Amino acid sequence: MVLSKMKDIAQIYLGCDVRKAVIAVPAYFTDSQRQATIDAGTIAGLKVLKIINEPTAAAIAYGEDTIAPYESNILIYDFGGGTFDVAVLKMKKGNYEVMSVEGNSQLGGGDIDTRVGKFLLDKFREKTGLDVSNDIKARAKIMKAAEQTKINLSVSALDKVQIERLSQGQDFICPTSRCKFELLCADIFEETMQCVDRAITNAGMTTNEIHEVVIVGGSSWIPKLRKMLEEKFPNKEIKWTINPAEAVAYGAAVQAAMLNNDRSVQDIQLTDVTPLSLGVDIIGDKMSTIIKRNSQIPVECTSNYTTTSDYQKVITFEVYEGESAVASRNNLLGKFTVEGIELALAGVPSVDVTFSLDKNGILSATGVDRKTGGRGQVNITVNKGRLKKEAIERMIVEMQNMEKVKVQSRA
Repeated sequence: MVLSKMKDIAQIYLGCDVRKAVIAVPAYFTDSQRQATIDAGTIAGLKVLKIINEPTAAAIAYGEDTIAPYESNILIYDFGGGTFDVAVLKMKKGNYEVMSVEGNSQLGGGDIDTRVGKFLLDKFREKTGLDVSNDIKARAKIMKAAEQTKINLSVSALDKVQIERLSQGQDFICPTSRCKFELLCADIFEETMQCVDRAITNAGMTTNEIHEVVIVGGSSWIPKLRKMLEEKFPNKEIKWTINPAEAVAYGAAVQAAMLNNDRSVQDIQLTDVTPLSLGVDIIGDKMSTIIKRNSQIPVECTSNYTTTSDYQKVITFEVYEGESAVASRNNLLGKFTVEGIELALAGVPSVDVTFSLDKNGILSATGVDRKTGGRGQVNITVNKGRLKKEAIERMIVEMQNMEKVKVQSRA
């Protein structure tokens, strides 16, 4: 529904049909989340040309706005409403090479709202003796006030929450300050800085080797975050020449224009990376990594495996993504079976497992017995995160019917 609405807005603005799209997603989106995004685009009547990581899209937007003639190491700090991403890129004259990505797909501005909301709930209980944490209407008012408080304290040092008749006729008035806000959210802010440190380390760099920092996402307006970045990168410019709330959409639009052979935008070469390691489980619930995190994509890697039992006829591989050495603690993507294994003692057969990751970060896995040619494969498409083809087709028809109703209502 969201993509369908955005498609409608784009068509009204452009004055023409929109059938194709580049969609930006958080860098730490899993394979299944990326697949689900493609499905959502298909249901909305869009051909998804490419899935692009949000910090990479922001870098493209920044590059369009500021073209450096020399090679620069750029750090993208992307703090949105629901996710947080950091990317380190090398950039020179339209060439964008992503060196590393870090982040947390469960951390965003909403977590700040929740923290402030809890503070306000506690204050109301202290003043009135009323606990409204389970009162849906009152809690909704508190959360709305919490979000507005966050916004207000990004431009002012002081603020006052005022909610009439919050519960049982009781009004709620609560003065607060930027200082208190920063104390409430100190651990959230610090967590983002730890992600920054890891991204730089994984890129094989130090903070001194970062030339510029670009901030993206609505939550990056918070003054404390900018101050922390300035302290971490002294004498480096913290850039927000493009509206942080619009940079990702701008970059995705530039990428779409390029894929549509629009000569009004500069030609760029983009090399992205996979945010999570990909591998299979082996004996002892161990994770055997085949594609390491921060590998440039598209990429294809092969690892060799063997049997654990004498005269074993098949091997079933479970495919995982994640960084834990324990396979079951990672995200299960799917599984496939290689049949026709060489009948031999345990440890003798030789099976090559190849992972191929495409430009959208979508995975295909293949296993082949070197001697017999027995094989098995899986395109990680029908899994926990993706709808089946029949469901997609049904939802497309439903969406088309809704479009017809919209047209009739306008007539």
